[in-house]
Amino acid sequence: RAAGPAEAAAIKVMGGAPVSMRITQVAQSLHRGVIQGTFNGWSALQSFKITPLIVTHVDMPFGVRGFFYGINGKVFDGLSGKIKAAIRKNTGMHVSRKFGGMNEARGARYRKDAAKDPKRNVIRPSAADQAGYRKKFQFLYDKWVTDRPNGQAKLNAVLKFRAEYRKGS
Repeated sequence: RAAGPAEAAAIKVMGGAPVSMRITQVAQSLHRGVIQGTFNGWSALQSFKITPLIVTHVDMPFGVRGFFYGINGKVFDGLSGKIKAAIRKNTGMHVSRKFGGMNEARGARYRKDAAKDPKRNVIRPSAADQAGYRKKFQFLYDKWVTDRPNGQAKLNAVLKFRAEYRKGS
């Protein structure tokens, strides 16, 4: 299961045949044999009841998935000052870090549980193997850069932000 074109390309590189579908369709599709695997983080496996249908997990950092909550500007403008203040108080980097930390903690717990389960195989590729995959996936970065104006500058900004975020700054 691939959520989008980048994941589909990564699955192809690994020798798979990507099938595009919503996360809410994955459990049923695995159960019926429509797909043989899914490209997800640990938390999604639990949240969408996929875990009982998966026996082997390949645990490696394939990327970062971004989430956001949005509100239409006109709708926001029509809210009371008190509600706007509450929204502003509960947005920004501190909220991002909180959700990121919660997601990371859940993922670590699910990863640990899977590793202890004798019915599951958790495969963690070596650092050398992961470096090899990074080289195989480099074309995704290259395509992203060439497909948008100022792509390299934008990618550099994202990579810098990610590095600073991971350091805790």
